[in-house]
Amino acid sequence: MREGRWSGVAAAAVVAVAGLAATGTATALAHTAEWRTARVTMGRGTAAIQAAVQAELRRYVDASGLVAAGVGALETVTPGGFDAATAPLVGLDLRGVAAVGFIVPSADDAVAATQATWRTRGLPGLTLRPQGTGEHVFAVMQRVLDQSPRTDGADLSTVPEAVDALDRARRAGATAVSDPYVLLRDRGRPIGEQQRAVIFANAVNDRTGTFQGWVIIGVRAENLMARLLQSSVATRLDISVHAGADPVPLARLTGIGTGPTELSGRAPLRVADRQWTLRVDTDRATLPGADTDLDRGIAAGGSAATLLLAVLVYVVGTTRRRLAARVSAATADARTAEREARRQAGLLRAVMDSIGDGVAVIDREGRFLLTNPAARDLVGRSGDSMDSGTWQRRYGLFQADGVTPFEVDEMPLIRALHGDEVDEVEMVVRNENRPDGLRLNVSARPLDPAAGQPGAVAVFHDVTDRRTAEEAVRRLNSELEDRVVARTAELASRAEQLRASAEQLRAANAELEAFSYSVSHDLRAPLRAVDGFARMLELDHADRLDETGRRYVARVRTGAQTMGELIDGLLAFSRLQRQELVHEEVRLDVLVAEVWDELAPDREGRRIELRVGDLPFAAGDRRLLRQVVANLLHNAVKYTRGRETAEIEVGFHQGVYFVRDNGAGFDPRFADKLFQVFQRLHRAEDYEGTGVGLALASRIIVRHGGRIWADSAPDRGATFYFTLPGKGIPHADAGAAGRGQPDRLGAGTARV
Repeated sequence: MREGRWSGVAAAAVVAVAGLAATGTATALAHTAEWRTARVTMGRGTAAIQAAVQAELRRYVDASGLVAAGVGALETVTPGGFDAATAPLVGLDLRGVAAVGFIVPSADDAVAATQATWRTRGLPGLTLRPQGTGEHVFAVMQRVLDQSPRTDGADLSTVPEAVDALDRARRAGATAVSDPYVLLRDRGRPIGEQQRAVIFANAVNDRTGTFQGWVIIGVRAENLMARLLQSSVATRLDISVHAGADPVPLARLTGIGTGPTELSGRAPLRVADRQWTLRVDTDRATLPGADTDLDRGIAAGGSAATLLLAVLVYVVGTTRRRLAARVSAATADARTAEREARRQAGLLRAVMDSIGDGVAVIDREGRFLLTNPAARDLVGRSGDSMDSGTWQRRYGLFQADGVTPFEVDEMPLIRALHGDEVDEVEMVVRNENRPDGLRLNVSARPLDPAAGQPGAVAVFHDVTDRRTAEEAVRRLNSELEDRVVARTAELASRAEQLRASAEQLRAANAELEAFSYSVSHDLRAPLRAVDGFARMLELDHADRLDETGRRYVARVRTGAQTMGELIDGLLAFSRLQRQELVHEEVRLDVLVAEVWDELAPDREGRRIELRVGDLPFAAGDRRLLRQVVANLLHNAVKYTRGRETAEIEVGFHQGVYFVRDNGAGFDPRFADKLFQVFQRLHRAEDYEGTGVGLALASRIIVRHGGRIWADSAPDRGATFYFTLPGKGIPHADAGAAGRGQPDRLGAGTARV
């Protein structure tokens, strides 16, 4: 009996040692499997989050391009056209979008012109607010999609992130995304309420390819990412998105993990012309099936089983009843472990079922390993097809045109199975369960064989609503084009009515041209002959002529040259009425400076003081207005020769421009003759001239819709006044419109 007992003890000891060794080995293998499962689960979760975030970001890129295309299709960009082009954004549910705006460039010297242009296009209250000097970019139109304040007229040139994105969008001709910054509309908020944001920018060209400006969409990053990642946060994941190499996250959502970071996932996000980075961190305990009690259960169960087995061996010789009891207990423990394994598998399935986009996983043979409910709902069938060659017929898979069947080798899952990374391939699903068809964006990636399961995973995103919105925009553009055609036909009818009048006008102009040619050709030739022969007589026979003869020859030459000048003046006067006016904003102070430099030879050796007051912009033909300034300043210089110190003043007062001098003046009784052709109030011996200059100036002012007049007294100087209706924006303080005697010397005058 004692030998049997010691024999049982020895056998039990051997069984215990062998059992504990086997238990340790099984525990190590289970622990290794848990880590492998954690890495695989982390990789799949990161890929799924990446696909969802990438697809959503693509919606924002597409929305920016969609609005830019709508604005570019307009014949002229106006507030009404901009509102129509941006209206579809309201229904796209773009979380985080603050506003969509239209941006135009402007140089320092063109800010006033840019502002005037957009006021005439339907923005009468627009005020551009340039910051600093150099090139500016102004927000002229916007549609605010939240409750934030408007920023009409703001200058974005002080925001380097925005300027860089605008420059890249214009150079590349595609959507560009900025580096993160705080939107101008948010900088008035408390610091705690300010978010980092980005803008999506697209250059806008009209139908001829001419650059018009940019469309930008401002997006607050945290609001954008909150909806995308909230389902992932529920699984206790710490998720952050980084723009480029920026260590500060653009947006971060923290899960409810309970331990230190043990697993990390990184995935690239392609956003327009930039690459962002998705970072996913967690501890192993938060991943389903990654940190189970299986290894500990195996250790405990194995140890217990070993102990039980040893005891069984010990007692097997004494009682079978005890042995049966111990076997029953071991069987119960095994069943408990099996239930735990099933629970872990169910948890993984629940995670897949909670994802909004469709997810499908296949093995290396093309067999479906996993499809979530969203995937089955999108394609209208379950993923039970074993042969990839039947996918097209079974699921009704077509190219983006909705007609061409998808070849097997072109399908995203098959391409990913062959090692390709596939992004946003559009396909149409149409079968008896989806008779109207559904448009899906599909992205696919190969599974890492090192993770234990070679194959491929695909994520499906429904873009049917987005394509419907794009089609609505195209229909709107078509309707606009039809309206343009109808309006064009109406204008063509009116143009036909004017064509007859134009023919008569052209006939009159032809007769006038013929007369001008006759004057220019037939009269100039004799004059040149007279002047030429008189010149030869003066050079070759001067020694044979007395003083009186030489004087007569000089008078002949002077008369011929004067006649030539009269012909030139007459031709200029006749051509002026036929020249087309080119209206633009003209700085008269710049014209005064240019003409004054040209008069340097006439001013040489004289003391002349020029005072130039604050002159507002004038609206008119720059070349013709320069002729007016030149004629008036030339007269002022000429008729002040008799003054030891000549004083000339150019100014503006109460809507009237004026040029004043202290020269010879004239009798005011004959002021009405000043502006008639060849009428002069001074002798040619005293002051040279043809009598055409002031007539030209009068004709130019009248053609611009203004009036010109003069005020003077003999030997008390003269003042010439003129008006230009519809003048531009003053570049300095200027008097209100009206008529009156200008101040003698105003602020901002210059002396020469």
